[in-house]
Amino acid sequence: MAQVKYKTQDEKGQTSWYEQEVPDDASAQDVINHIESEYGRRVLELEKVQGLGERAIGAAKDVARGLVRPAATLLDAAVNPTIFPLLNARMGRSNPLSTEPTGGIDKPWSPHQEALRSVLPIPGQESGGEELARGALEGVGGAMAVPLGGVRNLAAGAAAGAGGALGSNLTGGNQMGESLGSLVAGILASMGSAAKTNAPALAGQALEGVSPEQLAAAKTRMEWLQRQGSPSNLSQGMTRASNIDDVVEALANSRYGDQTQKVLRAQPEILNIKARGALRQLPGTPSSSQDVANRAQEAATDSIDALRKEARAAYTAKLVPGAKVPAPLIEAFDKKLDDIIAANPNNASAVGLAKAVKGRLRLGEEEVPPSAILDAAGAPMTPGKPPTTKWLDDPAQLKGAVDDAIQNFGANAINTQAGRADLNRYAQDIRNAWKGTVRAGTPGMEDAAQASRRVYTTQVDPTRKSITGRVAGLSGASDVKEATDKLTSMFNKGTSPASTRSEILTFERDIREKHPGLFADAVATNLADRITKALPTKDARVSDVLAMDLKKALIGNPQQERGLRDMLAGAARSKDLPEKPVVDGFMNFTRVADMLANRPQRVSGLPQLDLLREAEKANITVPLRPGFEFSQRIKMSLSRDAYQTMDRLLNDPEGVALLQKLAKESVMNPGAQAAVASFLGATGQETGQD
Repeated sequence: MAQVKYKTQDEKGQTSWYEQEVPDDASAQDVINHIESEYGRRVLELEKVQGLGERAIGAAKDVARGLVRPAATLLDAAVNPTIFPLLNARMGRSNPLSTEPTGGIDKPWSPHQEALRSVLPIPGQESGGEELARGALEGVGGAMAVPLGGVRNLAAGAAAGAGGALGSNLTGGNQMGESLGSLVAGILASMGSAAKTNAPALAGQALEGVSPEQLAAAKTRMEWLQRQGSPSNLSQGMTRASNIDDVVEALANSRYGDQTQKVLRAQPEILNIKARGALRQLPGTPSSSQDVANRAQEAATDSIDALRKEARAAYTAKLVPGAKVPAPLIEAFDKKLDDIIAANPNNASAVGLAKAVKGRLRLGEEEVPPSAILDAAGAPMTPGKPPTTKWLDDPAQLKGAVDDAIQNFGANAINTQAGRADLNRYAQDIRNAWKGTVRAGTPGMEDAAQASRRVYTTQVDPTRKSITGRVAGLSGASDVKEATDKLTSMFNKGTSPASTRSEILTFERDIREKHPGLFADAVATNLADRITKALPTKDARVSDVLAMDLKKALIGNPQQERGLRDMLAGAARSKDLPEKPVVDGFMNFTRVADMLANRPQRVSGLPQLDLLREAEKANITVPLRPGFEFSQRIKMSLSRDAYQTMDRLLNDPEGVALLQKLAKESVMNPGAQAAVASFLGATGQETGQD
């Protein structure tokens, strides 16, 4: 950009001069046309200011590079005799304030250096820089003016005073001297005040409140993530909030946070690949939710039926060998069933259940036909007998038939809570009738009933009341959708960390014998459903919040995390595999997701403020603000170095130890500076480029 001066005349005939920043390639006519159309002013004269900006920039660079780099070092050196040797080495002089050139720089002081040197304060003496400082600072902006005193403030004052004197020397005291003085003062005052924003100071602020133990643990976590194939930053290694989060947030949205942005942008795709790999490593085979639920329903029913068979075996073992149930006892029980039917003539459930049981008691009708041999009178030698009922008199078979009739009728009953309650009541009435007739009068049947009851109490009933019974249904087989919902709820709800038992592992145990491997398939299907909802579709962009989505889906709370561990352990058991590799392998993936979920909401190497600044530079109507504009550039340069250093340190486990050392050192500590330089060189950091 270039500057022009133009003369205009208002309606009253008064003339005025204005300054305007314009593109370098703009023609005179273009500038005149723009000014007249934009401001409605008639341009009488137009002058282009040649070389002012270049001379100012050259002066600033002469100060920044010819004397010392960065400028904050020069200002500290001016007021701190303990680091004169360092400044001397950079300048090639035995005394920084000497006028005699010695050492490696064998050339006289430049006019700009002489101007600055003449106003730098010498410890214990008054300085012209202090006298000029406030005015120079106010030329840049009143907000930057600070009371003079103390090392940092004295450095800022010296810089501002030097800027004023240097501007006067460069311009010879003409009418532009004040502007140029403000320009250079702004540059140098920014250098002086920016000494507070260097990497060591920023490191100290970032680690405020962070203990050495926490930092060491974070470094260990970063190294672990690195072994898992994912880069990370120190914020992601921390287990508690700190100022480190704020620094990473700033780097993620700064043009100087290249490494932070590179790491954060790479993580979602890395996690996407790891998620798909974790699913492939599961022992089971994913299928549709409905298919798995249907198979699980059958397995649960088989499990309960197997326990019922155990109860019947215990019952049979206690019966008297060869004993039969007397027919009168069965007839008495049958009569009790007729009484239940008569008492509930309008209740289809009660009547239907009683008739179903009655139908299981009879083997058929038995009839004795008359003898075929006739006597002298022509009558049968043995007269026939009328038909009689043939009862099922085997104790074990009779008990099993009655139980099956009750259970099978319940499976076909209306699926409502009221219907179930009524059926339970009618079934209990039938069992009471059984106890008072058949069970009470048949030898050994009471002992058999007690043995069967123990199996039901300890095994059958707990299983029917557990998740296995809920998946199977109250009477053996539930609707497939209901079974699907029960399984999904069990897996997604998880297990309370305080619980001493796990429904997930109970269900796996119940179905393993009859259906080995089914539980592993159910786990793989459930986890595939939960994970794929967070993953991108083919050719779609991976979401920046993938880690958070996966964390919520898998380990959103301690109960979910405990449940996930139970699922993985159960999957290994169902396949007869060692539990630890299966559990640890998948949980390592969730740990990666958990750590990477701690990230800024937005990552941008060109923040909106920078975009606006670039747009402002291209705007021809922006007025000339030399002191402000160039001081901001110098501030940005020093901030850049600090941010770029932090950018490297925060994204490398080895940088964490150095970061802790840097936070404890002063800006010019040789050991800290050497360590930083060594680290940045090893990691390929480029510094000092404009």
